[in-house]
Amino acid sequence: MHSMKEYFYLSKRTTAKTFEFDDELPSLPLPTLEHTLDRYLDSVRAVVNDDEYDKTKKIVEQFSKGTGRELHEQLDTNIKNRQERNWLSKWWDEEIYLKWRLPIAPDISMVSFNCLISPKVDSQLTRTSIHIYASALVFETIREERYPVSYMGKHPLTMYQFKHFFNTCRVPYKGCDKLVSSFRTVSEDVQTPPTHVVIIRNGHLFTFNLYESKKLLTPPEILRRLEDIVKQCDQSTGLGLGALTALPRDEWAEIRNHLCEINEQNKINFQVIEQALLVYALDDDNPENLTELARIGMLKNPQSRWFDRSNVYIVTRNGLIAANGEHSAYEAIISIQISDHIKHHIDSLEKINSWPIPSDPYNKIIVRELLFIYDSYVFNAINRAVTLFHHSANNIKIIVKNVTQCTKEDIKQYVRIHPDSFFQLCLQQAYFKLHGYKPASTYETGSTRRFYRGRTETIRSCSPEVVAWCRAMTNSNNQLTENERQLFLIAAKRHQELMTEAWENQGCDRHLLGLSMIAHLTGKPFELKHDPSWIKSGGDRNFILSTSCLGFNTSLAGTAPMCLNGYGVFYRIGSDAITFFVATYQNCSDTNAQALANSIEHTLIEVKTYFMKSDFNTSYLWTGKQWESAHSTEVGVGCFSGDSSVMLINGEQKPIGSLQTGNELLAVDHLEVVPTEMVFMLDKQTSKQAKFYTLITDSGHQISLTGLHLIPIISSSNKMNYIAARHVQLGDQLYVLMNGHIEFSPVRNITIEIKKGYFAPLTLTGTILINDVLASCYASAKNHQWAQTFMAPFRWYYKLARFISVNQPFNNNRTDGIHWVLIWGRTMINVDIVDDYKSEREEVRQAKGFNYPFSFGDYIVKALIGAVDPQMDALDEYANSNKHG
Repeated sequence: MHSMKEYFYLSKRTTAKTFEFDDELPSLPLPTLEHTLDRYLDSVRAVVNDDEYDKTKKIVEQFSKGTGRELHEQLDTNIKNRQERNWLSKWWDEEIYLKWRLPIAPDISMVSFNCLISPKVDSQLTRTSIHIYASALVFETIREERYPVSYMGKHPLTMYQFKHFFNTCRVPYKGCDKLVSSFRTVSEDVQTPPTHVVIIRNGHLFTFNLYESKKLLTPPEILRRLEDIVKQCDQSTGLGLGALTALPRDEWAEIRNHLCEINEQNKINFQVIEQALLVYALDDDNPENLTELARIGMLKNPQSRWFDRSNVYIVTRNGLIAANGEHSAYEAIISIQISDHIKHHIDSLEKINSWPIPSDPYNKIIVRELLFIYDSYVFNAINRAVTLFHHSANNIKIIVKNVTQCTKEDIKQYVRIHPDSFFQLCLQQAYFKLHGYKPASTYETGSTRRFYRGRTETIRSCSPEVVAWCRAMTNSNNQLTENERQLFLIAAKRHQELMTEAWENQGCDRHLLGLSMIAHLTGKPFELKHDPSWIKSGGDRNFILSTSCLGFNTSLAGTAPMCLNGYGVFYRIGSDAITFFVATYQNCSDTNAQALANSIEHTLIEVKTYFMKSDFNTSYLWTGKQWESAHSTEVGVGCFSGDSSVMLINGEQKPIGSLQTGNELLAVDHLEVVPTEMVFMLDKQTSKQAKFYTLITDSGHQISLTGLHLIPIISSSNKMNYIAARHVQLGDQLYVLMNGHIEFSPVRNITIEIKKGYFAPLTLTGTILINDVLASCYASAKNHQWAQTFMAPFRWYYKLARFISVNQPFNNNRTDGIHWVLIWGRTMINVDIVDDYKSEREEVRQAKGFNYPFSFGDYIVKALIGAVDPQMDALDEYANSNKHG
């Protein structure tokens, strides 16, 4: 399953076609053997004792010098010789999914559902008709390649899996199944793919076409067909042929072949089901909560399912909708993204009673039942399949929890780390406390979709750093000690590093799979698998915690655990709540779904509360003394750290502390990179320490600036919005310089650091590129444009002085300190200039009741502007029209 939707951004390039970039994406990289084995050892270190680790380390060292080196070189040679764009794809599809011979349901199929839709009595058919209509609209969008491209930062992601959502089915074959899709885009085939839907009800299979005369049926027209189907289905119980898809795969393949041989119509019926645009199941259940809905979607009614289909929507009598998905077709995030688009269409549709009433009488509505010719062999197989499915389903316990006391906004405000890292650390702590202070090997899904046909890499979230924090917390008593805070932040930082590596296919699991496949093909030994640490660290599907973050939307998904003594834990981190799904096998006495769910809920709230109560801000770089001194290192003007650099117009990077008046450097004006000049340093301190907010983007850009310094982000209305650095949140998109152009990149990490030296250069444009990140030259201001407007007289004087060859128009400060211009301005309204703020007060910005930049009064601003530049009224109007909060 896939995760991490916070890092998927819809394309700003509205002209980009859905699959436009797929063939241009970089090939899937092969990590170095050293990197892979280092990451493997790191994950082993977290879950074994010292003696076991020492033994494993020796095995790994021998493997690295011997067989492992040979396998890696052979794999590398194969990739180069075959010129494979994705060396993993075929192995992953076949070895992980299609060669799976046990039943795919309920153990490896996935369920998904929206967490915010409320039940409504007897709304099943009305909601189904609207849902089918909205789904068809999304189908058209993808087929015509109007569906927006997903991005990770500046990188477009492969959209290939979206081709396997509609018209797609897994077909059983002896030894290895096949994934068959009849979906085609318009550019691939002008001929429209099959546009019929299949409806399953009470063991019956019906179908009708969604389009008549190439026109999509309206919801009332679809509703009439559904009413006709339900009327016929409820007269008797159907055969329930879909239960056969829950048999072991070879057995199901044999029965399917038998049915095709019995009668040609059976073969045609199979094609109708397998090629259908969509499949819906209409159930009689009335779930009262998300736990019941998840169970219906995953563990009930096999006679009214077709588990081979890429997706089957299940609609309950009270109008709740779950989806059962076949995992080889796509990752869960694809289903969730499409479901979000479907819900968007549903929300925008008019109520069904406002649609025109269908003109066709009921007796002219065309629906057709798919009737199979069968014998006692098939009948007995169906009964056996139902029994087998219920036996497996009854062994799976599912709990869904909705925690409103801890949300994404809480994590951003109080903890200030990546929300996924927060949940993963809390999950580890919850398991650790519940299971006798033992760590758990953990699989978390990381996306590799920025590569050609990429799917996933494993984030082994249980790191030594996480275990150190969990152990330290065993004696915690209602508050975090300084040491516990530091360990928490170190663990969070490590998780984010592992997450980033996984996105780059630099984890260890996919590479190890490739090496084991080469060993299998060449007959060479794969010694790592003979070491007990292989299983203990999660190898061969033995991860105790199988997890995935489904992002920050309103939908959730889940599957069964990977191993008997494991848990399946899947979660969404929303602005309204954190909702998570926990699954266990009930025949394992070591696990307890309800107990872990309660422990997770308690830990989420507990850790959030620790940070709420604390004055501590999250930075793994700080010691306790540094935090105590941080409040005395706030600067009054707002500056950049001394290790920053700017780019001169000749392309040279220049340390910010070396800038001189008149230096020509690059800045940004109306999103265009332009040359500008440095006028003077508003503030300069080469030896003083200050507290800096360091913002790191997905693109790898980094900028350190003081809390009140302004930096532009993209607002919710896609406009440039200048905010104080301390108000930047994870996911906010900064403006960065890449390949000579300004692009957007989301913030993926924020730390607070104590650094020595800070500088505040003023340019003619009022903007500056610091480490190729766009920032304002101003701080302590409510509006960047007002600050720039106020400084117009000084810019005018600077230009005039430079024109008459005055090199230092403002007698630029060669020594440390705040420039006299600011001291003069603030003195006029009796505001003290201090470098040491306490608790980042707003006094400098709001002194004497004035709200203008640097707290200059209204009369000063108007007097200066009016006296020097009669065009400033136009600038006033411009500033007001471009104010974004």
